[in-house]
This record gives sequence, structure tokens and C-alpha cells, in this order.
Amino acid sequence: MRRMMLLLLTLLAGGAWAAGSTGSQCPADYGPYEVVEVPQVGKFCLDDNPSAVKVVLRRGKPWAPFILDRVREYAVPGSTAIDVGAHIGSIAIPMATAVGEEGSVYAFEPDAKSQAELVANLALNQLDNVHALKIALGENAGTVSLRTTPVDGISWVAEDAPDPAAESDFERIRSAVERLPDVKTVDDIDLRTLDSFDLENVTFIKIDVEGYGVPILRGASKTIRKWHPAIVIEVSTQERDQGALEILEAEGYVLEAISAADYLAVWRGPGDG
Repeated sequence: MRRMMLLLLTLLAGGAWAAGSTGSQCPADYGPYEVVEVPQVGKFCLDDNPSAVKVVLRRGKPWAPFILDRVREYAVPGSTAIDVGAHIGSIAIPMATAVGEEGSVYAFEPDAKSQAELVANLALNQLDNVHALKIALGENAGTVSLRTTPVDGISWVAEDAPDPAAESDFERIRSAVERLPDVKTVDDIDLRTLDSFDLENVTFIKIDVEGYGVPILRGASKTIRKWHPAIVIEVSTQERDQGALEILEAEGYVLEAISAADYLAVWRGPGDG
């Protein structure tokens, strides 16, 4: 929800940032790009899109350092880490460094442009231990439609229309975003459960999916119960209402708020699940 709120404020204000020069290793179908190196994080292809993530990276600053701190604490060398809603790799790239060459990162990003930039950024940083997958995760296998906006990183699964009269801040913001120009629907996005990948030695999962966290958690229940990874999840008002935090608590997780919307969940023992 943090990125969606920034999107709405940016577009209503007519904000924009200057484009950089084209980076030769960046996606040819988009841009122009400037390659920016963020100390202790990595290199990124950045265009002039007013994405909150890209604005921060353009300044040479890491995105969400409070998440990066948890990645470095809990993503064990040689293990598997998972980034759900990977965007351009601002978290997946430090994940890859944390798990090392013997470890693996699975980065899920269904938006075509963001996924292309993610792949380019992995190449820029010479990382071959990251699997960048243009797939949406959920509770079941199939296909879904994705609502995309003019600002990179702000998209969501279009299962139902937002309710402008809802109490949820998330629903009110999403309803306002839906009325902005150039919000589009992309159909037939592949949908799978995280459990279907049968991943081994999972020590860390990050979930940032604009209100779709509950289906993802349900589709990851076997992985969570087997490996008890540390989980950082952005929880919108909608996800809170749907019981995202209760799902984790029932699995034996203790929750800690690490930002206004993000929670760290660490397994402490058998739950009710």
C-alpha cells in the first residue's frame, strides 16, 4: 500500500524525474536508462518513471533498509530465499548476496516491464543464483488478470473491482488509482502456488503484493510448515481484515512491526495450523 499511495500522490501532482542516458545492458524495449550503483546493494537500470523505488535508488540510497537488515540477518548462506513481488530487484539482489553462490533466490514478478528490468539488473550485477520468474503466486494454479498503472511496481491481481465505499484505506486508495488514466488490464498471467515449486532449505520470504498476501500465504502453507522461514510481509488494511497476520500466528510465528505496514514474522514453535 505504501507504493500505491505514493503513486496516487505523484500522479495527482504531475510529478516526473529527468531521464538518464541509455545503459547498453538495460532492456532495449524500454528506457532510456541510466545505470546507477547503490553502495552495498548493487547496480540498477533506472529510467524516468516516477516509481518510489526508482526515485530512492536514483539518489544512491537503498530501498527499504529495514527489510534489507532482515534479509542479511535471516537469509542464511547456502539456503533459498524468495521475493514475491520482486519489482526490479531492489530486495532480490541483496538476497542473492546474502545466500551466496551456493544459495538460490526465486524472484516472482508478473509485470512485463518490471520483470525485464529485474532480469537486466541481475545481469548487471553478474548474479546467476537468481531465478527471475514472470509468474503470479496465489492459492491455486491457473491464470489471472493483472491491473497495471503508469508507475512501475504498482500493479495488482484483478480478482474483483475495488469498493470506493469500503472502510479499508487500501480499497479507497486502489479505487482512486483505478480512475487514473492509463490503468490497464493484462490478461492470462500464469498463476501458481509457491508450494508447487517444492523448494528446499527456505530461510527467508519477502511478500509485497498490493493486497494479495492472503492467497499467497495459503498457497505457501506447506513450504512455511516445512522450513519455518523468516517472513517479511507488507500488510494492507485489506490483508489485515482478511486475516494475514492470524494465518502466520496460527503457524507459530511471532510478529514484529518493522514499519507502518511491514511485519517481520519469525517462527517460535508449533501453532494451531
